[in-house]
Amino acid sequence: MKAAFWHDRWKSNQIGFHNDEFNEQLTRHWPTLEIEEAAKVFVPLCGKSLDMHWLHQQGHPVVGVDLSPKAVHAFFSEAGITPSEVSSGTFTRSSSQGFDLYCGDLFDLTKNDLAGVRACYDRGSLIALPPDLRIRYAEHLTRVLPER
Repeated sequence: MKAAFWHDRWKSNQIGFHNDEFNEQLTRHWPTLEIEEAAKVFVPLCGKSLDMHWLHQQGHPVVGVDLSPKAVHAFFSEAGITPSEVSSGTFTRSSSQGFDLYCGDLFDLTKNDLAGVRACYDRGSLIALPPDLRIRYAEHLTRVLPER
């Protein structure tokens, strides 16, 4: 799957994968994981997911990554948040109020980008990727997510 595919989806607002409510499975099962309140959570291919707000409401700083600048801008805009933006390697990093969203290719993330992350929430990234990229995705996360 090419980056242009996702850019076109966001440009034409073909984002049927976006939910207008918190994910029921997240809200039901997250508390059973007993993740400490202030633990930083990584959300791959985050889009403008409302689940990031729910995680933040539970006391978690949130780090996300998405390929689409439109998705990142929409997340902050719809929340009424004006982030600071800085170039960080191949990414533009938008940050404010406990949210750090990287705009760029997930496969360019490094251990430094995810330093301090203690949990990962993937609602649909794995299935959004074509089968030939799923193993690469899992291997990449294994390399860049901090060990506990």
